[in-house]
Amino acid sequence: MAAPTISEYLSYANLQMAAEAFIRDERTNVLNNQGLPYVTALTNGNLHASRFVESQAKKFADEWEVLDQKANTKTGFSGTLFRNRETREVVLSFRSTEFIDDAALDNKATNELEIKNTGYAWGQIADMQAWYAELKADPNKLGGGQAFSVTGYSLGGHLATAFNLMNAGAAQRVVTFNGAGVGKVLDGTLQSALAEFNTLRGSTDELAARFTEAGLAGLYRRIQGDLAAGRITAVQAQAQVKEFYTDTNTGQKALPQQDIENQPLYREGFAMKKEAKNSMDPAAWMGFFLKSRTTSVKALLKKARRSGAWRHSLACMTLALAGCMGSGGPVGAAAADGTQAAKVQQPLKERQRIAAEMFRERCKKAGVFIHRTVEDVEGVFLMKIRPEEINFGKQYVLDDPYGRDLGGDAYIKSFLRGHFQHDTKQGPNRPPDAPADPLGYTYAEAIDPKDGVRYRYTGSVVEPWRTDKSYLQGYTKFVLQKSPSAGQRPRYGVTYDDISTNEERDYWIAGSSLRVIDLETNEVIAERIGYMVDWAQGITVGGRSPWLLAADNACPKFADRRAATSQLDQATRFVNKSLKPKEAE
Repeated sequence: MAAPTISEYLSYANLQMAAEAFIRDERTNVLNNQGLPYVTALTNGNLHASRFVESQAKKFADEWEVLDQKANTKTGFSGTLFRNRETREVVLSFRSTEFIDDAALDNKATNELEIKNTGYAWGQIADMQAWYAELKADPNKLGGGQAFSVTGYSLGGHLATAFNLMNAGAAQRVVTFNGAGVGKVLDGTLQSALAEFNTLRGSTDELAARFTEAGLAGLYRRIQGDLAAGRITAVQAQAQVKEFYTDTNTGQKALPQQDIENQPLYREGFAMKKEAKNSMDPAAWMGFFLKSRTTSVKALLKKARRSGAWRHSLACMTLALAGCMGSGGPVGAAAADGTQAAKVQQPLKERQRIAAEMFRERCKKAGVFIHRTVEDVEGVFLMKIRPEEINFGKQYVLDDPYGRDLGGDAYIKSFLRGHFQHDTKQGPNRPPDAPADPLGYTYAEAIDPKDGVRYRYTGSVVEPWRTDKSYLQGYTKFVLQKSPSAGQRPRYGVTYDDISTNEERDYWIAGSSLRVIDLETNEVIAERIGYMVDWAQGITVGGRSPWLLAADNACPKFADRRAATSQLDQATRFVNKSLKPKEAE
């Protein structure tokens, strides 16, 4: 096949950018592949710099549909299968390395231990091959003999190259952007090496038998057995791993350089640390996080000062990228609203300590409070419409980032029957603890601020291809119908407020109130109070989005990881708890 043209390279780059986005909600396994939920996922991107602006996202969503996205596996692998709506071209794109906020497995275990030491990201390649087998088994994806191309950036480029080696001739074109290289298999084939890796990964005994360092096999078996039997916690297991790798003479901790068969133990330890974080109180975890990094931070900063003042900022940026942020960071500028410079210039460690204490106190009054439920509700009155613009990191804008949801007309749509079911696709293996899908109402009413008129909104699914041949046959979309409301206003209203104080925003804490009100009696029949905090205190290195990442540290929580992807439709889900929609006749 001919080399890509400049236009094609741009198209592949856009596909790669889209693959970086979290289009599938990991908490519910729902694929947001239609309408504004799809566009919002693209504008959120990877919660850092890899994201579209809204106009780009809308254009991309009009041109490309998502057939499937593999949400992050335990190894950190993720891929997305796209199809062009007009040409029917199919492209398989692999996600790149993620960032420190996610405690991503692919940062350490894959980049440092697998690719650097052995030349291949074995864990992710194994998951990639398993997913490819699933796609080939589905005639609506890759099972119908469709021609397809493959793209990858950075780690994803390594995976794309490995895909081509593992599945020679399967892809008509492989395009990589700044991809990590691959190694050379000295004994056997890449396929046989991967098969051996899968055997080791699936058997404690097989893997333990390969360890060469004294005591390591026994430690691995003991930890696996104790964890399985519930005799130790993840934190205790992590302590055992740390103790094993402590040099009693220097006190320094380091993993030895070993062959591939040693790497699963590191994954085990890394997973333990991640599990410990999820199970601990946020304030306690931050204490552990800071304590474990104090020594390395001070040492690096000391070296930076010796090298001259110009290197200090570079060192701090490196520390931020590595997740080793501690006291001694660069002094911040005074806030635009006049916040005292002393607060802004506090060392990061002190700011995090204060933020943790404040957050813990706020969480004591947070929660979902349902005072009364009402059956057979046909419509609701939306007292305020959420803004369309996403607040990625404006510290003092009181637009309720905790309650971030669909905005504008899409917020109205989210309260209407059929919208969620049309604009999302339920994936297989729905998590048992996933929240219920939101149920819409027959209608919603709201006052349009442009003219002050109260309108009634209803929704329906239309087939524009029947009258407009620029659409593909079978294409549908959910649309709003709007007309002035001549009847009585709905009895039950829904409203939200940002309840953050200036002091809370000083420490990147956002507070939210979401209420359902009986407008005849002014009784609040349901209320949710929520808070979230950005532990990194507004750092934007690498295009980081402070308020999107703050959703990972919320009470009530949205999800354990990448919680920003679970914020959409939160208002409707909450309102459903007190106002039960009338069933369609």
